[in-house]
Amino acid sequence: MTPQRPSRIHHVATVVRSIDAALPFHRDGLGLEVERVVDIPGDGVRIAFLGVGESRIELVEPTAPGTGVARFLETRGEGVHHVCYEVSDVAAALADLAHDGVELIDTAPRAGAEGPVAFVHPRSAHGVLVELIEAPGGPAWARLGFTPLDRGSRVRATRRRAPKATPRRRARTGPDRRPAS
Repeated sequence: MTPQRPSRIHHVATVVRSIDAALPFHRDGLGLEVERVVDIPGDGVRIAFLGVGESRIELVEPTAPGTGVARFLETRGEGVHHVCYEVSDVAAALADLAHDGVELIDTAPRAGAEGPVAFVHPRSAHGVLVELIEAPGGPAWARLGFTPLDRGSRVRATRRRAPKATPRRRARTGPDRRPAS
């Protein structure tokens, strides 16, 4: 079995109290282009993508209390939240990781802001929350109702229709994960 290797870093996400307060530093101070700002009510966040080279910075602002991002902000304050790697097939990457005993947060691709995504638990990634995003046009795109939109050198996604809900559950996969006696 050939493992799914990331093709690039898609984005690095930073949790902020306010996107409006954080944008002047990134846009005006660093000169990064704001590609888009989007509300994602289902995740209780508002996000902004800023382009830098072939990657992006994602600013994440919690909009609802009790979400994972809101808890992160409460306990850790503003700062780096996760790293997102682009892969050609998220489902295959999850299968490879599960086979290797990696603890997954998502056991199947789900709809993200820019395409099918899944998260790997920080316990299996040396304290780093890892997001996997499927490259434009990958196998989960049609199933989740995404269509790639060409925006110059970047491709972003749009949803065609509401997809069937994909279960999001924490999964301990691979070899027996019970502590040794």
